[in-house]
Amino acid sequence: MRGYALYVLHRMVTGDFEKRTAEAAMTLPLVEADVVAVGHRVWFWREWFATAIEDGPFWHHIDHRHRLNANTPPTHLLSGWYDFMIDQLLRDYETLRAAGGRPYLTVSSTTHITGGHEADNPAETLHWMRAHLLGETHLLPVKPVRIEISGTGTWHDFDVFPPGPADDQTWHLHPEGVLLPRPGISSPPDRYRYDPADPTPNLGGAIFAFTGAGPVDQAPLEARRDVLTFTSEPLAAPITIIGNVGATLYARASIPNADFFLRLCDVDPSGRSINICDGFTRMTANDAPTPDNIMKFSFKLHATAHCFKAGHSLRLQVSSGAHPRYARNTGTGEQMGTTTTLLSADIEIFHDPERPTAITLPAYEV
Repeated sequence: MRGYALYVLHRMVTGDFEKRTAEAAMTLPLVEADVVAVGHRVWFWREWFATAIEDGPFWHHIDHRHRLNANTPPTHLLSGWYDFMIDQLLRDYETLRAAGGRPYLTVSSTTHITGGHEADNPAETLHWMRAHLLGETHLLPVKPVRIEISGTGTWHDFDVFPPGPADDQTWHLHPEGVLLPRPGISSPPDRYRYDPADPTPNLGGAIFAFTGAGPVDQAPLEARRDVLTFTSEPLAAPITIIGNVGATLYARASIPNADFFLRLCDVDPSGRSINICDGFTRMTANDAPTPDNIMKFSFKLHATAHCFKAGHSLRLQVSSGAHPRYARNTGTGEQMGTTTTLLSADIEIFHDPERPTAITLPAYEV
């Protein structure tokens, strides 16, 4: 048993699990990836493809939101800004508040695997139990929300999350890879080709992984021809964001089925680009067509709390994939698990006054 545990630990720290996952995710048809990964069929993998990919009956029996009310037991939610479930956890927090509860929330700038709470979890758990079971309420923090702001590593306490209305800042894409806090000018779109045979890889971020998650130098990704970058001038003053960055994207694809992945990065004075948050949306043939086939997408990047220091720059990546974090779009519109055909997509990203691709930063003074 000890030998097996050491074997698993070795695979964890060397990235073997992630490497095998990436290799298996290139399998066609994708439903056979279980055999590539572990040498045999895995029942829950097959069941997931058969019943759970779309939002349907598979999920209904495990949806317990209707059970929440003012009598729900006290809850303390802990997570990290690079946890792949951070948005779902914050949705739970909002649901508990809407039901009349006063949930506690603690979020650090860490990942799902390395939560940053291992050392203090036992003490926090005992304090929580003593406060609610023995009435020792003095053990609870004065304010229920405590978050770490990455970039500075400082912790801040609030009554609620997010901490009041944000001072929204909108930053627009401009030609020649420029990001500015004013609308774009008349200009042709930027273009790239997404090839599912060589899918744009994921690099860091809010993923479930033993290695490679969290903030990572984005240089290898930003050097690819299928990744566009738009960068601001160095900031004259710091910008602190808390919550979800909003995105408005105007794009056109040569085929009806294409993905779009946006990632906000912090570029330090040396030029090193570090990922902060990102978001994903998928275009399908079911989307309402437009006369010129230019689609408008409005979506959010995953929640974060980060300070872009003075002298640093904002950078937005635009691409059409983050593989294998998101299964590659084969371009055919066929079932994800069974298709064996790959179609490339020629992508246009617009940034003119009529089609102003932009992001909105939820800025706060803290």
